[in-house]
Amino acid sequence: GAGEILTEKGTLYQADKSAKTIIWAEGSDGDTSLFMKNTDSEDPIKQVDGIQSLLYSSSDYMTLVAQKQNGIYFTENFSEPEKLPEGIVNVLGSCCGSIVYNRQDGDEVNSYLYTDGQEYKLDKTINTGIFMTDEAEKKAYVLILENERSVPSMYSIDFKEKGAMIHRDDDVSEIYSAKDGACYYAKSTDIGSSKVDLYCNEKLVESDIEVGMAWQTEGSEAIWFAKDLDMETGSFTLKYCEDGQVTEAAKDVSSAKLCADGSAFVLTDYDQTAQKGVLSLYERGKLAHIDEDVKEIHLPDIAA
Repeated sequence: GAGEILTEKGTLYQADKSAKTIIWAEGSDGDTSLFMKNTDSEDPIKQVDGIQSLLYSSSDYMTLVAQKQNGIYFTENFSEPEKLPEGIVNVLGSCCGSIVYNRQDGDEVNSYLYTDGQEYKLDKTINTGIFMTDEAEKKAYVLILENERSVPSMYSIDFKEKGAMIHRDDDVSEIYSAKDGACYYAKSTDIGSSKVDLYCNEKLVESDIEVGMAWQTEGSEAIWFAKDLDMETGSFTLKYCEDGQVTEAAKDVSSAKLCADGSAFVLTDYDQTAQKGVLSLYERGKLAHIDEDVKEIHLPDIAA
């Protein structure tokens, strides 16, 4: 049938994969309105008006913190905006209709959880900006530099318990993912090293993986990572961990594209002079040959 015209003067902000929820903006800088429409229902268009600047938005734009003329406001699912306390320095993240932010209190900065119209001061100030959410468990994992340590410590924040914080581990250089109760992260006492140790929930998964080279896709529980990087050729060994078991997928990998179903396309045995290699698909524990003389893999990067 004929399509519905939602706006003729708006700027598209967000459309989910199903295109059922569409978000757009209208207005000029300093006086913007955001609109949200669920095209799969008869619900009216929702909107938030008078936005001078957007201080924070979740990836789906359902959680917003905005600067308006008379203060900073928070809204979840485009509900009536709630005015937040004064002195907010930055918003760190959100989970399940709650937000965490840093606020200036006199001469010091403290971290707070805001939920159900109430503000709760956290035990520690989050001073790194690293914030990873596990929506299923209603928790967040954060890194905090404390006691003059050169590498941060990791804490969890429990949104079900008014922001209760628990110390998880020390010498955590990076958090890779947090999903369904499994938090994967890197540990290293040498901040300049190209190697780190991969951990999950305080347990060692693999030693000496390549720094910054660990990935997880949205639809899979497995985490993939690189080992034994050859600095001259750029090739590495691709491994993954699932259900606590580490498996090697392929050696001499020059590039890889992860798929949402847990499989991976890999380019191996790459000839730097000819600029071509062997394309294979790793799926269900097997590496299947696809083609040779392949220059590169053209697939979107969908790793989380």
